[in-house]
Amino acid sequence: MKSFIYLLAPLLFIAEIGYTQPTISELTGTWSGEYTGYDPNTASNVTIRRTLILDNSFNYCDTLWGTPSGSDEIVFETERGTWAFNADKDSLIWTPVESKRIDISDPDSLVIYERGIHRGLIDLTNNNKDWQFFDDNLGVGYSLKLVEEVTRPLTPVGETHPLISETYTYKTYTANSNYEHIVVYSFTWGDGTSSSWLADTSAMHNWSSIGIKYVVVTARCNTETDVSSTSDTLVVNVNDGIEELSMPGTPTGETTPEFNISNVYATTGSTSNIGHVIEYSFNWDDGTRSAWSTSLSASHSWSNGGIKYVSVTARCQIDTLISTASDTLEVNVIIETISIPSRPDGKQLLQPGEEVEFSTEGSVSDFGHTIEYSFNWDDNTRSGWSTNLNALHSWTESGGKFITVTSRCQTDTVISATSDTLALNIIIETLSNPSPPTGENTPFQGVAYTYTTQGSFSNLEGHIIEYSFDWDDGSTSAWSTSTSSSHSWVSLGVKNISASARCQVDTSLTKTSDSFTVNVLTNSVGIESYADNSINLLSALPNPFTDKTRIYYQIPETAAVTLSIYNMQGQVIKNLVNKTQPSDNYEVTWYGDDNQGNRVAGGVYFIYLVSGKNINSQRVIFQY
Repeated sequence: MKSFIYLLAPLLFIAEIGYTQPTISELTGTWSGEYTGYDPNTASNVTIRRTLILDNSFNYCDTLWGTPSGSDEIVFETERGTWAFNADKDSLIWTPVESKRIDISDPDSLVIYERGIHRGLIDLTNNNKDWQFFDDNLGVGYSLKLVEEVTRPLTPVGETHPLISETYTYKTYTANSNYEHIVVYSFTWGDGTSSSWLADTSAMHNWSSIGIKYVVVTARCNTETDVSSTSDTLVVNVNDGIEELSMPGTPTGETTPEFNISNVYATTGSTSNIGHVIEYSFNWDDGTRSAWSTSLSASHSWSNGGIKYVSVTARCQIDTLISTASDTLEVNVIIETISIPSRPDGKQLLQPGEEVEFSTEGSVSDFGHTIEYSFNWDDNTRSGWSTNLNALHSWTESGGKFITVTSRCQTDTVISATSDTLALNIIIETLSNPSPPTGENTPFQGVAYTYTTQGSFSNLEGHIIEYSFDWDDGSTSAWSTSTSSSHSWVSLGVKNISASARCQVDTSLTKTSDSFTVNVLTNSVGIESYADNSINLLSALPNPFTDKTRIYYQIPETAAVTLSIYNMQGQVIKNLVNKTQPSDNYEVTWYGDDNQGNRVAGGVYFIYLVSGKNINSQRVIFQY
């Protein structure tokens, strides 16, 4: 920053001008920022001028404009006009704002008249540096001098970690004088010594003591030795070659980190007295530490809670010299709490291969995090982690199983305690044998009869049983949950019918009853439908018999009634009743004879009661 200093001085003017000695005053002012103004050499506006702000004692202008030293021109602008070099640059020309410019050529002085005002600007030394300004109208004069300045040299450059007694070269860059004088340099070494004044911008030095030294360089005018400026400081650390590391700063970072959540911790670093690169490692106080790195920060998460004391150690990257550990940062690792999920709920008695759904009522995180669940199936497998509260599973082997469920935080995977146990029994299903079918044992050919089994049972609770009857004629009934089924035979003779049971869930599991023997008889009476259960109470007492048996029967409504005895070959042996009878209860005796009155052979016989289109039968045994 250049400045103008206004000095008290008498003004001497040419007598023939008729000038009266004015009162001398001192002006002060400073340069401010650049100004885009008119350049009389190029007749254009250029950004080369800076503003000189004057105090209020300068009545004729508030602002003076001028270019820095070293330019080809100097221009002062006032509110009333402009001072500028003439073409030969040996005098200034005043250009008033409100009147025509008047030029008076004088190599040593210049007098301008503007509207009767006597003004002058005189170059006393003819070197464009010392000027006087006067205004006899006001009776004041000013002495204006451009003071020499030397630019500030740049900060010295060189080895920042020199060895004691070793010589090193340090350098700065050229400074300039606004008078274009020669500039010389001197380095101050921070040990009480300085280099001599040199025209060279570099100097050599060695230190005899270790420690921090502050090196600066001063530039000064070689002519005016009191004009100088000093650079910024270069800090050097003189050492004896034995490396020392400073203790790194205390780590900073989150002091209440969440369990399993990564956080960044940092240190302010360490320095080597010989300038080596430094690496850092953080001790996390959980049995681990970060890898050595030149980074001043590292990330970490803790897998257990409680108070931890974090510190950082520095080491030289070259010779691995390790520093003292830093002071510790106390952190309190907060552990998330997950409530215990409820005991699994689901079917407790099932068979191998049966897929069953189990559920839990869930857990809660005290951090409000989303919860996932996993079921342990007690067969060396478990369900995948899922936010669902239920899961499906099946077992391939039988036996007792004890299933549990565990929950965890979806964010940091902290796991809850295990739920209470649900005991299961995986059993192989068994079915009881259904009872042999019961029903008419001497059915007529082409007439449908109903047969019933007493059913079967599964050892698995809730399993439904289906039944199918084998009619011993190449056909079976469809599987049904009913314990009864109807059938009519086309062929005559003995049939061994049976009932099979199976589980409706596992249809491969079946059980078959013992057989029930029936003798299909020829339909000689033309019966078209099966015996109605409303015609019943057909019985014979005693049965078996040796002499005679008394037959009891009931007719529900008036009908043509026949009551006959058949042998095992389906032949009629004896006709006991053949007439119309009203609704009533009846009895008749059979003496074990045929229609010719002859005794029949001992054996099994069948009593058939036919009433209208309905029949009923009863087997009797004659022991003779």
